[in-house]
Amino acid sequence: MRYLQIKIAITIFFAAAFIVGSYNVKAQLPQKEEITVIAPYEPSVPEVLKINIQPKIEIGESKLPALEINPEPVKMNILHKIDPIQEAAPPPDSIKTIYRNHIRAGFGNYITPYLELNSGTLRNQNYLLNLHFRHISSLGKIKNYGHSAFSDNMLQINGKKFFERFTLGSKIKYDRKVVHHYGFLKAEFPDSVYNTSKDQLRQRFNQTGFAITAQSNNKNLQGFQYDGSLSIDFINDLYETKGNQIEFKSQLNSFFRLFRTNDRQNLGMNIGIGNYNTTDSVKTSKNTLIQLQPYMKFKYQEYEVKVGLGLAFDNDSSIHFSVYPLAEGRLQLVKDRVDVFVGIVGEKQANTFQDLVQQNPFLQSVLDYRNSSTKLRFYGGLQSSIGKHLDFEIAGYNTIIDNMPLFINDTIAPYNRFIVVYDDLNIVQGKASVSVSLSQQLRISTGFVISSYTTDNQIKAWHLPAFKTYFEGWYNYSEKFAFRGSVYSHGKSWTNVWNSNLNRQEETEIKPWVNLSIGATYRLNRQLHFFIDARNITTGRHFYWYNYPSQRLNVMAGAGFSF
Repeated sequence: MRYLQIKIAITIFFAAAFIVGSYNVKAQLPQKEEITVIAPYEPSVPEVLKINIQPKIEIGESKLPALEINPEPVKMNILHKIDPIQEAAPPPDSIKTIYRNHIRAGFGNYITPYLELNSGTLRNQNYLLNLHFRHISSLGKIKNYGHSAFSDNMLQINGKKFFERFTLGSKIKYDRKVVHHYGFLKAEFPDSVYNTSKDQLRQRFNQTGFAITAQSNNKNLQGFQYDGSLSIDFINDLYETKGNQIEFKSQLNSFFRLFRTNDRQNLGMNIGIGNYNTTDSVKTSKNTLIQLQPYMKFKYQEYEVKVGLGLAFDNDSSIHFSVYPLAEGRLQLVKDRVDVFVGIVGEKQANTFQDLVQQNPFLQSVLDYRNSSTKLRFYGGLQSSIGKHLDFEIAGYNTIIDNMPLFINDTIAPYNRFIVVYDDLNIVQGKASVSVSLSQQLRISTGFVISSYTTDNQIKAWHLPAFKTYFEGWYNYSEKFAFRGSVYSHGKSWTNVWNSNLNRQEETEIKPWVNLSIGATYRLNRQLHFFIDARNITTGRHFYWYNYPSQRLNVMAGAGFSF
């Protein structure tokens, strides 16, 4: 304030002096004076002496005063008011109506009725229930062959209960299959000589089963993961053969750090324990199989390596302990798109009555049961998944397997049942599969398997084809119409048949075949649709097993309804 007063006073003083000076000048009288120049004017610059004083700035040390802060805590009462977030209403057409039930029924030539039902719960975060029933049968005849009627019935109930850390599941199933051993020419085995009535040819399988599962819901990839199941199955047929099996399977893995990298490192174990019992009209067979596969898996950038071993203990006819290799390597050529892989693995497989009749339902009821041993299986190939549009895999395999089951015709007339023989095989295979989605309307899938077999004791690998190919296509023409088609081919195979004198076996070729099928669906609305399918439109006879031809042209039409 004092400085401001001094500044104002100085300003007033100079202003007053200026005003007074100006007034005096204007008050003087004007003067007139004459000046005469008598010499020329020569301008000159007088010599000026320089000032030799050098400026010097002296910098002294400056110190800031110490800063002292004495905070006093004060409690601030701040009120937080949070408004609940309102759930956004979905667009009217974003979520389509989901129906709880779907039933489908049809009827075809060869007197073939078909019925299928799916029923389940709707969206639910706590549990899931599903019921699936299917029936298909045929009373049609195949010209020149025995009675060929069949029936296939299946009922399955699945349930899941979702918890925060794991999911519990259960399954109850019942299968009933009826077939007839029609694999003989009636002209060669007339009814007047051989008993080939329908009841004599009939075979029926009843299968029941129950399973429970448990799976972890740990979303942390570095946490402990598990997936396990316990199943009990029973089977019986018309000829006093019955079997039961109990299986426990589990996959365990957990993150562990062996190398100081941020890439995934896992330690895991695959566990398989099975007890299998079969009783027929002649004997009782018991078998126990325990398998452990400890492994370590490492991932470093585009490289992934899995190493471990397989341990197997089995007790069928005698006690065996086996060790198998387990190794696999993968290289990402294109991240998340293209992988190259190579590996080696081995394991044991139990051959039970239930497993064998699923492969070939025309077997005898009294069989020989042995465990198969895949001693070595080398494999390698290329695998790719490019978004939702292209998936393909090309791979090669070389498998050395002991006690592989093969099927040949028995020696009891009319030779229409099969028995099991075991042999050691070396199998070389090449496989390829491609699935392409050309658009939202068109999808194509195709592939093939080419196989070469080298046997140890048997002359040929009976009933194993040289190749298999398939081609499938789906086309949604519009919201109303959809079309589908498929082509399946089966290369030639061989079987071993006793000659008419039953003194030696003869190699017999089973010719290759091609199965062409087409179908169409008309959707009247979102609930009701109609379908028609035509299978084997080339009307050829396909021999899956020796002397067991398929039906020729098979047409079925029907409808489906959701509610």
